Amino acid sequence: MKPWKLLLIIMLAAVLIGCMVSPFIYWGMGKIAPSCSIAASLYERDFHRFVNRCIMISGVVFLVIWWKPLVRGRPRSLGLERGPHWKGQLAGGFLFGIVSLIIFTFIMILLDARSIYLDSTGKIITGVLSALITCAIVGFLEEVFFRGFFMGSIMEKGRVAGAVIISSAFYSILHFFKLKEGPSPEGLDIFAGFKTLGAIFASYADPLVILPGFVGLFLLGVVLAMCYIWTGSLYFGIGLHAGLVFIIQADGRFLSKGMAMLDKRWLYGGSDYVTGVTGWVFLIVAVFAIRFIITRKGWKVG
Repeated sequence: MKPWKLLLIIMLAAVLIGCMVSPFIYWGMGKIAPSCSIAASLYERDFHRFVNRCIMISGVVFLVIWWKPLVRGRPRSLGLERGPHWKGQLAGGFLFGIVSLIIFTFIMILLDARSIYLDSTGKIITGVLSALITCAIVGFLEEVFFRGFFMGSIMEKGRVAGAVIISSAFYSILHFFKLKEGPSPEGLDIFAGFKTLGAIFASYADPLVILPGFVGLFLLGVVLAMCYIWTGSLYFGIGLHAGLVFIIQADGRFLSKGMAMLDKRWLYGGSDYVTGVTGWVFLIVAVFAIRFIITRKGWKVG
């Protein structure tokens, strides 16, 4: 079986399992919440978060199980071969992602598009640790999936430009495959996960609403794809992706929306940074800066 077909099966299985088990986990958390503070804290979260996390965890488990058949004999084409500069690329990408987005965030604060708020020291520490774990998982999995397997499979046929466009569009579209708000079930509703899945598809009903996000995520996909093409490996892209996710996670915990963002959302975007015109400009500038760094460091291939 071709790797991309196995990966598609894994993705569909993860969605199915996530929708099936999430109602039971949510219901179980509610049962033990009165006697367990951790469960109570988790139970306070919206149900759609349980669905999203169950799907993600299921996907990780399936990837671990089927990792060897997926990568057997393909480390080079997947961009996972460890060359002499892979550690530098990984660290360089992570540092560039963090520094560039911190600068962008600072500009947004000056423009009153964001404002800083800090909670207790304990929550700051747990927030940073949670952001680090999330960025490591997301950076690795998404780059391996979208650039390694998906884009790499298309590039094997010699269609480089098509691979960049198709993989970036696919990357952007799948990011809307999550629900940001919605009702939580009362009691045990075994179909609650599939109802949430239906609500996710319903979010595609108005293309104009998701268009700014699609454009921004498409451009981000192009940036990450070019990192793969320029370096011949995924490591700079994994680091960059992780760095960006880390700051976005920190944004959700330590920053709030300013009045300018609320008044001109089309200009400043939302919490994902790239859903407004300023985010698009940031990505266009970033791709030239990344090319300069990769060339300067001697990481560019071809």
